[in-house]
Amino acid sequence: MRPSEERICMTTMDDKRILIDTNVLIYFSFNDSPLYNKASEKLNYYRNNAYELCITTQVIREFLVTYTRLLKDMKTPLADDFVEKTIEFFEQFKLYSENEFTTRQLISNILKYNLSGKIIHDANIVSLMQSYNIKHILTHNVDDFKRFDDITIIPLV
Repeated sequence: MRPSEERICMTTMDDKRILIDTNVLIYFSFNDSPLYNKASEKLNYYRNNAYELCITTQVIREFLVTYTRLLKDMKTPLADDFVEKTIEFFEQFKLYSENEFTTRQLISNILKYNLSGKIIHDANIVSLMQSYNIKHILTHNVDDFKRFDDITIIPLV
């Protein structure tokens, strides 16, 4: 097994905090999504087993960008209660915010992993995880996080 594959786990975790990646939230938000059932199953499993489901301010921004774009593509207007429903949706997760330390960690990771371009968005999520000592991320985009050696990836599928 390659070192990056050893860091991909399914259930064994000592720290009961999991960062939820944007893609999982998007799949969970659309009942007709091909991965809705899988996202719902994983989120419910971890919630029912006393894991803290975590998100970041960046994940919220990415979610809103994707969610509103998908609604626009489907020619579905935002509901009148969009703000209330969105806040209610995110209240089921523990929110972690960026700060000076996470920014310093991001710059360090850019140098450590020789990063440039869009991957810096993923590095920012990892930097926040490192800053708050969150070890696990639930994502469908496993390859986006394989380069980072101090987190554990939980694949959606």
